[in-house]
Amino acid sequence: MFKKLRIKFIIVAISAVTGVLGLIMAAINTANFYGVTSSADKVIDFLLDNGGEFGEIKIEPPDGGRENEPNGEREEKPGEPREIFPDWNKDGNYGLGPETPFETRYFTVKINGDDYSFNMEQIFSVGEEEAKRLAEEVVNGSERGYKGDLRYGKKIQDDGTFVVFVDCLKQLNTARRFLLYSILISLIGVLAVFGALVPLSGKILKPVADSYDKQRRFITDAGHELKTPLTVISANNELIALEYGENESTQAISKQVAKMNSLVRDLIELSKLQERPRGEMKHFSLSDALKDVADGFKKVIESQGKVFESEIDEASYSGDEKMIRRVFSLVLDNAVKYSERYILLKLVNEGKSIKISIENDCPWQTERNLDEVFERFYRSAESRASDIGGSGIGLSVAKEIVELEKGKISARGEKGKFILEIIL
Repeated sequence: MFKKLRIKFIIVAISAVTGVLGLIMAAINTANFYGVTSSADKVIDFLLDNGGEFGEIKIEPPDGGRENEPNGEREEKPGEPREIFPDWNKDGNYGLGPETPFETRYFTVKINGDDYSFNMEQIFSVGEEEAKRLAEEVVNGSERGYKGDLRYGKKIQDDGTFVVFVDCLKQLNTARRFLLYSILISLIGVLAVFGALVPLSGKILKPVADSYDKQRRFITDAGHELKTPLTVISANNELIALEYGENESTQAISKQVAKMNSLVRDLIELSKLQERPRGEMKHFSLSDALKDVADGFKKVIESQGKVFESEIDEASYSGDEKMIRRVFSLVLDNAVKYSERYILLKLVNEGKSIKISIENDCPWQTERNLDEVFERFYRSAESRASDIGGSGIGLSVAKEIVELEKGKISARGEKGKFILEIIL
């Protein structure tokens, strides 16, 4: 039990750390790539609005001219600052910096029917033939997008379609490197957390494991301690019945002693199940085992005036036959207790899995999930108000066994029906 709990704790913790890191890295890298696209789109907007040109850019010395220098020439001193007057972006509406014209690599294509005009002065890696091909590919598509590492935008004008391509290779490569590094760092972080959790998880969960072991020992010890007084009560009750004759009091005592014995037995079995290794694994006929257990209940069901129907396919299974039979007995016993008119038992061989379902009528049942019936001591308000016996332990034991067999068990309510399903 402790080993399983420790493994689950590590899995949950690692999953949480991985999820959080994944979300953080996804958000950062999405913002990073969005920033590259946004910056390229600002340049494209400017070029589309200004005919594909940045306009005049003046670079002058701080004094504003050279007229005071001999022969109109001025000797520049090393490290002397220069001012840039970006006439191309006077209003600043595009949010572009003064270095943008110098660091942007782009080209433009204007398409008017079969006529093409190009501006290839600001790019070296693309020729006119490739520019023409790229323009033809995007002219009928979306207004913005990527063609490889080129971000493009287009504008419909009176004299044709104007397309601008901006080279984003440098920015995209930076973003890709950041993505790769962030993934590697995240993986290293997850591995570091895993390395720390493996030794620490034992210490973290030790109090829980100790508490569980104490609880399990208490249930087992209490169960064994209760057996002796119950045996004494039962023996004295039998002596009273023999000496004075059986009456309502002795019958009530006998009934309650039997109920207590059953409860103690189920509690001890439940406390031991999670620590119990699986029994002998063997291949056996699951359908024959189910039929055999069902035959033991058939006469009881019919003696109560109820209808019992079964539809059992041929199926084989590899597992602990004794425990599987115990599950069948528990779920059928539950159906017998709470049914009023009928019980329907089915086994369907679905190839990779086998589904066993037990359906019985239950007048107060509504359509909902009923997995709470597998909780220890659970009994619905309707069943507690009725004369139906039971302690609410049987289905808990059935669930523990099914999970030991790596199967699944579930319950649901339909209008007037209770349906329990087992997948093996």
